Amino acid sequence: MGGRSRKGDLVNIMEWEVRVSIVVTVLFFAMFLYIHIYEMFSVYEKVIYDVIICLEGALLGLLGFSLSGIAIIVSLFTKEETKLINRINGEEKIEHILSSYSFLAQNIGIQCLMLLLLLFLLKSNQPIVNIYVFYVAMIVETYHLSFIIFYTVALVKNCVELYKVKNIYSRIENIKKTLHDTVNEVKIDFIFSTLIENYHCPSEEVIDKLLLFVKESNVKDKQTIIDYIKNQYDKK
Repeated sequence: MGGRSRKGDLVNIMEWEVRVSIVVTVLFFAMFLYIHIYEMFSVYEKVIYDVIICLEGALLGLLGFSLSGIAIIVSLFTKEETKLINRINGEEKIEHILSSYSFLAQNIGIQCLMLLLLLFLLKSNQPIVNIYVFYVAMIVETYHLSFIIFYTVALVKNCVELYKVKNIYSRIENIKKTLHDTVNEVKIDFIFSTLIENYHCPSEEVIDKLLLFVKESNVKDKQTIIDYIKNQYDKK
């Protein structure tokens, strides 16, 4: 995928989702210490197992969201709007936005595998790991899950912003088209006035020849163009 790598997003302290994830991780770590989850692991083992099962299902749902997000963005912008956005904001701007959803999908996939590994470990007869390894694993899992949740929230907000951006660029494109139409009208009026002044062609004759040219051409929306010309020059 084009654009810069999104790997830095996972630990970019400047992003609000990272800061919130750190706070949530610290709070959960403090709670784990308070309830002595390591020393009383046998008491919490069943609860942890059930929570992991629920998280697996939820993450698969989020995976569907990330894939649908890519489809939504791809269909949201027309080719002309994409070119305009890239021209104003730099190349591969849309690709960079799409990479956020790809990055989310990658993290969800990794987390699903990590949780699946934990499920097998919980059901095995192996003794519980060292306390330091246990809490490091808990911290990593808690942070990564929190990051995925809040990163998803950030992407939902981005979807709303993208809709606003689309409207802005649509208005820009409409303004450009309006200006383009006006310039073309000025060109036509100038050609008409030149023909009339320099070659003494009656204005009615020039308009009639223009209408005949349109009628005999293969241009699209022929009748619409003819009606426009008649209306523009009061031709009945």
